[in-house]
Formats: sequence, C-alpha cells, structure tokens
Amino acid sequence: MSQFSIIYCPKILLTCFIRGVSLWLWARIVQIRLDQLLLASQTHRIRKQPKSLLPTGGRRIDFYTKPQNWNGENQLIEVPKEETQKYLRDYGRPDLLRFGSSEMVADCEKRFVEIGSPELSAQVGWLIFAQMLGLPFPTDWNFEERAPVYENHED
Repeated sequence: MSQFSIIYCPKILLTCFIRGVSLWLWARIVQIRLDQLLLASQTHRIRKQPKSLLPTGGRRIDFYTKPQNWNGENQLIEVPKEETQKYLRDYGRPDLLRFGSSEMVADCEKRFVEIGSPELSAQVGWLIFAQMLGLPFPTDWNFEERAPVYENHED
C-alpha cells in the first residue's frame, strides 16, 4: 500500500486513503442503484387511461421513439454518430466518472478482490468499507438477513 498524506476537514482529521476508499466504494454503490432505477424506468408500463390527453398503455421510451403509435409526431432530431464520437474525442473527460486517482482506484479494486468481491449494496456498504480498511466488524454479521431499505416492507 502506498503512503497517503493527511488532510484536514472541518472537525475531522481524515487520511486521503480513507477518503479515497469511501469515494470509490460509495460511487459504485450509488451507480448500481441508479442502474436498477434506470432499468425499472425503461420497463415500466403506464396503464391505459382512455380519458387521458397524454399517451398511455406503453413504456416512456416507446412514446419517444415511436410516437406515431400514440397519435403523435416524431420530432426527435437525430444526431449523426460521427458527430457524437468527434465531440467525445475533442471534449470528453473520462476522468469525470473515475472516483480517485489511477493509483487509488487500482488499490481499491485490489482490496475489493482481496475481501472476496462481495455484492455491493447500501445495506452492507459500511461493512465492506471496514473490511477494505482492515477495521473490525461484527463477527455474527449475516448478509442474507439484511433487507434493502429501498424495498417496501409491510409490517
């Protein structure tokens, strides 16, 4: 493990390493949840409502890509793929989606593999964080008993 300097944050003294692990881990957990929400949004069907002035009975993406099926007009402006690729090549910043330096990301990925690459979720995020840092955690922890907080539970 490389050496990291200490930085000062108001009221708390943190190491760059702890901050780096936190950024790397929680960015991945949030991205997983965002991917789940995107999939749910893409597959969600809006129920048929005969009295509605808006399109109903389909998925949102269908309303945009095939508006003629719902008595609409296709007014999307297609951008040539070459233009998009040129823009990304000239102005794209791949570092925007990398949370940490190359060295930090590599170290976090190595540590994540060392602890067995557990499935990431918000419920076990702090446990994985502690494992990656080599901190103590409850020995009786059971991943299966932890229900995701975003699910609706009936009492």
